[in-house]
Amino acid sequence: MPDTSLTLDTRATVAARPAAVGLGRRLPWLVVGALLAAAAWMAWAAGGWRLAVLLLVGGGLGFALYRSGFGFAGPWRALLVERRGRGFRAQLALLAALTVLFFPLLSAGEAFGQPLTDLVRPVGVALLAGAVLFGLGAQ
Repeated sequence: MPDTSLTLDTRATVAARPAAVGLGRRLPWLVVGALLAAAAWMAWAAGGWRLAVLLLVGGGLGFALYRSGFGFAGPWRALLVERRGRGFRAQLALLAALTVLFFPLLSAGEAFGQPLTDLVRPVGVALLAGAVLFGLGAQ
């Protein structure tokens, strides 16, 4: 049977790369930061400071998850290919905690003074944009 395992290049096995010159490595981060700032400004103009702060908090949490390597596809791949189930078990634990914590709040009808309902809403542009962003983030 042929060896189909993946080999990851470490810093020791990869030849030294020249340092990025100028804005080369920082340019994508600057573009994302500018887009996030513009989106926060538009959210503030449309819905007030709370919406802008929520957008920035969501962006910050997304950045933290990105930099930590947290993802949904990786643990499933590790389970199927490498027979490592640690990440998969962590996802199941998060789902269990979400269920245990959220369903009592939903049955109470409110959380922290805010009403909670289980409405079914029509598909709109916001849902489609959120689904695309979630899919990109999950990968």
